[in-house]
Amino acid sequence: MYTRWVLLVLLACSALCVTTSPPAVGGTERTFIGEALVFRGPDEPLDEARARARDKAILSALRAGANEIEGRLFPMPQVEEWYQDWDSFGKYRRVVWERVVENRVRVSVEVGVDEPKFRVVIARSQKPSHTVVAVAVYEEILRLPPPPDPAAETAVRQALRVAQFQVLDQRIADSTDKRDMIRALARGDEGAARWFQEKFDADVLVYGEAFAEEVRGGGRYLQCRFTGRCELHWVILDTAREVASSSQTSVAEGESPNVAGKSALAEAAKKTIAEMIDLVPVGETPVQVIISKVAYFATASEIGNALRDLVGTSGRVGRPRLDLQDQTCSWDVYGGLSAFEIADALRGLDRPRVRINDVTGQRVVGDVVD
Repeated sequence: MYTRWVLLVLLACSALCVTTSPPAVGGTERTFIGEALVFRGPDEPLDEARARARDKAILSALRAGANEIEGRLFPMPQVEEWYQDWDSFGKYRRVVWERVVENRVRVSVEVGVDEPKFRVVIARSQKPSHTVVAVAVYEEILRLPPPPDPAAETAVRQALRVAQFQVLDQRIADSTDKRDMIRALARGDEGAARWFQEKFDADVLVYGEAFAEEVRGGGRYLQCRFTGRCELHWVILDTAREVASSSQTSVAEGESPNVAGKSALAEAAKKTIAEMIDLVPVGETPVQVIISKVAYFATASEIGNALRDLVGTSGRVGRPRLDLQDQTCSWDVYGGLSAFEIADALRGLDRPRVRINDVTGQRVVGDVVD
C-alpha cells in the first residue's frame, strides 16, 4: 500500500515537471501593431491590393514602434528604408485581421522585432532633414550700442545645423519691412507666410527676440554680469501655423559688457532652440486639407470619414470647419502622413470624387467634381 502511494506521488511530480513552464527570461523581442487602409484601383487584382495594405500596415507598425522606443515621430520615407533591412532586425509579421468593403482594403498587422538590432537600424538611418529653415532673431543688449555681429541668431543657426536641418544663409532680421512682415505673420496672416515662402524659398520660419541686461554688482571678481532672455516661434510657412514656441533665460559673466551681454544672449538662445527642436516632432505638424465645392453636409462627412479611415489608429483628424455658404470644408490631419499621401487617397475616392488642385509641404487643396 505504501509503495503504491509513493508511486502515485512520483507520477504526480513528474507530470508537474512536464507541464509547468520555467520562469520567463527577459528577452529582446518587442511587438507592435499597425493598421492601414488602401483604395483598390479599378483594374487592380484583390490580392495585390491586400499585399499593398499589409506592407503599409507593417510600415505603420514599425513607425509606431520607433515612436514608442525613441519618443518621437519618424517620417514614412525613413521607415521604408528600415523595412528594406527587415532581415537584420525582424522576427515575424502576422495579420491580425483584414476587411474588404467594396474598393477599400483595411488590415491590421502585428510585427515582432529584436529591439537592440532595431535601434541600430534606426540610428544608422538618421539623415539630414530636407526642411529648409529661415531664421530671424532680433536681439539687443539694453543700454549698449548694437553688437557688431549677432549672438542669439548665430546660436540658433548652429543648433539647427547640428540637428541636421537645412538653414537658410541669408539674414532676415536686418530690415524694417521684413520685421513688419514677421509681425503680420505673428497675427496669423497667410499673405505674410506666402511672402516669406516665395522670397526665401523656405519651409519653416523660426523667429523671435532676445535681449540681455546687466545685473549691477552681480559679477564675481569685478566681472560684468548679464541676464539674457530669448523667445522663439516655429511657423510652418505653408499654412502660417505656429507649431511650437519656447522661451528661456540664462546668465553669463565677462570682462567687458559686450562680451558678457553676447554670451548671455547666446546661452539663452541655445537653451530655447534646444527645447523647441524637441517640441516640434512631439507636436506633430498637421497637414491641412481644404476642399471647395462642398454643397452638402453629407459630402463633408464622407470626406472626413475617408480621412479618418486613412490615418486609422495611428493618427487623428481634427478641427473640421464647414462653411456651406462658401461651400468650403477643411480638416487638420495628424499622423505623420505626407501631403502627397493624403492627396493620393482623396484622389482615389469613388464618391464623392475629389480633384486635387494643389499639394505643398503641409497643405492639400482640392474640390469636389461630382
